[in-house]
Amino acid sequence: MKPTKKQQGNKQPLLVRIASHNLFFWGVVFLFAINALWIAFSAVYPMLFDEEFHVGIVEVYSHQLSPFITSQAAETVFHGDLTRSTSYLFHWLMSFPYRFITLFTSELATQVIFLRIINICFVVISLWLFRKTLLLGGFSKPLSNVSILFFTLIPLVPFTAAHVNYDNLIMIFTAAIFYASLKSIKKSSQQAAWVVMVAIVGFLGSLTKFTFLPVFAATMLFVAFYLYKQYGKNAPTKLFRQYKEVSKPVAVFLTIIAIVSTGLFIERYGGNIIQYRSLEPRCDRIHSEELCSQYNIWDRNTRWAERYEKEQWPLWNPVEYTFYRWVPHIFSDLFITGAYTGGDIEIRKPLGHLEASPGTIVLRVVGWSVFIGSILLTIIFWRRLGLKKARFLFLGTIGLYAGALWFKNYTDYLTYGWPVATQGRYFIPFLIPFIAMTGYAFSVAIKKRYIKEILLVSALLLFTQGAGATTYILYSNKNWYWPNHTVQEINQSVQKVLSTFIYRP
Repeated sequence: MKPTKKQQGNKQPLLVRIASHNLFFWGVVFLFAINALWIAFSAVYPMLFDEEFHVGIVEVYSHQLSPFITSQAAETVFHGDLTRSTSYLFHWLMSFPYRFITLFTSELATQVIFLRIINICFVVISLWLFRKTLLLGGFSKPLSNVSILFFTLIPLVPFTAAHVNYDNLIMIFTAAIFYASLKSIKKSSQQAAWVVMVAIVGFLGSLTKFTFLPVFAATMLFVAFYLYKQYGKNAPTKLFRQYKEVSKPVAVFLTIIAIVSTGLFIERYGGNIIQYRSLEPRCDRIHSEELCSQYNIWDRNTRWAERYEKEQWPLWNPVEYTFYRWVPHIFSDLFITGAYTGGDIEIRKPLGHLEASPGTIVLRVVGWSVFIGSILLTIIFWRRLGLKKARFLFLGTIGLYAGALWFKNYTDYLTYGWPVATQGRYFIPFLIPFIAMTGYAFSVAIKKRYIKEILLVSALLLFTQGAGATTYILYSNKNWYWPNHTVQEINQSVQKVLSTFIYRP
């Protein structure tokens, strides 16, 4: 008699059985939510990553129902241009829960915490979607669950999730477009519907954040390549026939969403190209320089560009910039934490002094070791790695996105004479696929089970040195918290406990 699936499962190592369980995944999600909520309820407004910018624009949208701002009041230009911004969907959507909470309270702290909780929910949904994507791509349940566990332990992840920031909604769009892309290359009666879904998610994601465009382009190229392999030049005709066979309610719903999302995309990106010859026009192309000088990013960049034009100091070449600044800065950002202190939280431009910490040295050393090791293993064992379609989708998208971001960062560096916008949080949406591929490469390279188990347990033990919200708690001080005695006292008490077993030189 052949052993049943249950009997086969019982023969698996204990760690594998635990990591395979659905309860393990939901336990990871629960712990992540607790970490992110801790920061959301503790951290004074605004948090580090442009939170005052996003909350301010949400407030502007709360005064209208339309997602289009046709004329902008002069006093709101300190947020930058809002009339032709391509990254507006998050702010418009968040304006509705903001309107709801303002019906019950005018207290800024309560409003901000409410919006932060919604942002944490965005990331929780994305974790579920990423898990479905990894399983669809052929990754095992244990590897998928453990990959998400390690992702949630990275200090920057719960820290960013606790912000009011469009990066959290982009997590959902990234997971969704990966999932839809893998579905759209599988022959089925729903294949055409999934191709339409890729386009819908791509359009809406690009209207949430401008930098989603390379992700959209990469996934469309991936889908087009495999559809051509399947159907050749007849792919459009074949898909059109399939789409006519989709159930009428689904077809009507998808068609309406596709028309709306396409129209919104063309209105914003097409309109900008026609009117301003740019996908994302600068503030001073639309408003006066006097008004734009209120927008701190435009003002900073303009002053830096003028100064560099006069002084012309030597700059790094592309290789030096990449390895001295870009890669180290982006990777090190995964472990940072910080706060603005000394601002006035009762006003809408409350920035004070920036305080930041690079995080624990143990996590940084381990992170760099794993990062370099994963790249080497992937190169060495490339021909032996399976999961070809998922691997090409993830690596191709990450590669195109990283290349586009590097090009933008380096050209800005040449313009302003100073590196700007090199931040690790821009890569957060791609960390789960990257970790999963790294884990898969390690499993191919290391055959002995006990070595894999030792490495896994060792990695988890090392993550006790500042994982999740503990980095924020460990390096924070009372100025990082809401001006509330209970919040400050609880954080400082936990900080004392953490200091006894987390190494901090």
